[in-house]
Formats: sequence, structure tokens, C-alpha cells
Amino acid sequence: MQDKKIVLFDGVCNFCNYWVRFIFKYNSKQDIYFMPLQDERAIKLLPQHINPKLLESVVYYRAGETFTSSTAALKIAADLNLPFKIISKLGMLIPKRIRDAMYNFIGKRRYRLFGKKENCPIPSPKLRQQFL
Repeated sequence: MQDKKIVLFDGVCNFCNYWVRFIFKYNSKQDIYFMPLQDERAIKLLPQHINPKLLESVVYYRAGETFTSSTAALKIAADLNLPFKIISKLGMLIPKRIRDAMYNFIGKRRYRLFGKKENCPIPSPKLRQQFL
């Protein structure tokens, strides 16, 4: 798993599940994999300083590095098709403090704004191939 690009996401969050389908659609290389944070294997990929119970962010694991919050979202975008690569570069020009404030504003309200499921939904057969 060390050499894979893996998006760790909140599997019961409707907003997060939307973005998993979005990433899948715009990742023509099909080299990004997914794992819900509810999976014990996902928790093992997190650095020790991140408490999974307090995590309100997507996590992007790539080449042994772990990214969270707005940086994770922009690093994911950099690995998608055009124009998302360009959007990622432009987004990185915004100071991290400002990016993370915007990201966290939505992250803290995601269940209230978009809802949540009781269990992780079952992905389509094609998308399921990208789940670890």
C-alpha cells in the first residue's frame, strides 16, 4: 500500500461520498484508491499525531506522505485530469491558513448541510475496483 495514492474519507458522509465519485470520474489513470476512515486499515495509515475520532478532513496518502484538509483536496486535484491540475496550482497560491479556514467551515457542518448515512454505502461495481 506504500506506493499507492489513497483517499481516506468519512464513509458515512454524503458530501464525502459525492467527492469520491467525482475523483473516480476525473481520474482517468484510475491510480487513486479509496478507503473509508471507518476501516481499521485506514486508521493504520494515519500518522500518530492524527486522532481519527477527531478528524474532520479528507486524508490523502501519496508516496508515504499524508496530507489533510485543503492541502489534501488540492493534492488530489493535482492528480486528476485537466483543468483540475491547474485549479490545484492556483489554489496552492492561497495561504494555507485561509484555505484551511474555508475547508474547515464546510467540514464542521458537512452532516448538517449534506446529511449522513447510517452505514457506508456500497459503491458501484466499477468504483468498487478502486476500493482497497
